[in-house]
This record gives sequence, structure tokens and C-alpha cells, in this order.
Amino acid sequence: MMKPVVPDWVLWLPPLNASLNGLATVLLLLGWRLIRHGKRDAHKRTMLAAFAVSAVFLACYLVYHGVLKSY
Repeated sequence: MMKPVVPDWVLWLPPLNASLNGLATVLLLLGWRLIRHGKRDAHKRTMLAAFAVSAVFLACYLVYHGVLKSY
């Protein structure tokens, strides 16, 4: 009996996760710089974007590992 082949879309998730982590890091560093320069509104928007990107990363990460358990 052959093992099922992992779907192609699952193989895109690790590079997507790495990209989302990188983007979240850039946003966090940008937010740190903005708050140091007293730009509170821009800092707030940047931190909310970092949170959203991190939430998408978490969802993709959980889907990836959940799907891999099936194979």
C-alpha cells in the first residue's frame, strides 16, 4: 500500500511561514523605531499589522502541522 502524497499547496506553507515571520520582524523593528521617534499613531498601526501578520503565521503553521499528521 502506497503512502498518500502530500498536496502541493502544503509544500508552499513553510516558505510562506518564513516570509510571514520575516515580515512580522520587520514590522516590530519599524514599530520600535516609530515609538522612539514619538510617532504614536504610526506605531499603533504598525503593531496592529505585526499582530495580524503573526496571527496569519500561526494559522498557516497550525494548518501545515495538522495536515502533515494525516500523511
